[in-house]
Amino acid sequence: MLRANSVRTELEVQLLRQVRTWPEGTPISAGALAQLGSTTKVGRALARLVVKNHLLRMTRGLYLLPVQGKFGPRAPAVQPVLQGLMCMTGETIVTSPATAANALGGSLQVPVRHVFLTSGRTRRFYLGKLSVDLVHAPSWQLLLPGSLAGDVLRCLINGGKSAARAEVQRLQKLVPEVEFEALRAVSAKLPKWLAAEIRNPRPPHQ
Repeated sequence: MLRANSVRTELEVQLLRQVRTWPEGTPISAGALAQLGSTTKVGRALARLVVKNHLLRMTRGLYLLPVQGKFGPRAPAVQPVLQGLMCMTGETIVTSPATAANALGGSLQVPVRHVFLTSGRTRRFYLGKLSVDLVHAPSWQLLLPGSLAGDVLRCLINGGKSAARAEVQRLQKLVPEVEFEALRAVSAKLPKWLAAEIRNPRPPHQ
């Protein structure tokens, strides 16, 4: 349980007051709070707030403010944290091919790990006891982020070259044609084997 009286320094009070105005899931770093003191001083205060259960340690140098849920404090959800990371670092983060395939019926296997592709470096962070892996991927695998067309692309990546034609035909029956139009618009950036299948028009009877 979070206790306000466990905050003993004015800097800790100021830090909490500041980060509580930020959107849920925003990663907290000493650099982002430089107006409150030196990076070293703020960093030590953030570490103390973790010990006092006011903050969660996400990874080295990054922290999160717990969300007050129905049953007490909990870690923020994955998506707001990823959005906050993208705003902080400027990197692109998208769902993994395995997750996209499961969502679009290309695989019955439910991913047991939380894995995402990123334009940044490969790393792992924690939301409480939940671990989230960011895996560096080439730029073509990150195209069309945040869209159904992008999920279709990553579903096709999951199936691989041997399954590409069958998967394209299956997905053309499932998703609107406009999503394939978006894919064709970026097909020049894709591997030849994948671009060739995506450029095929939807069968007339669909």
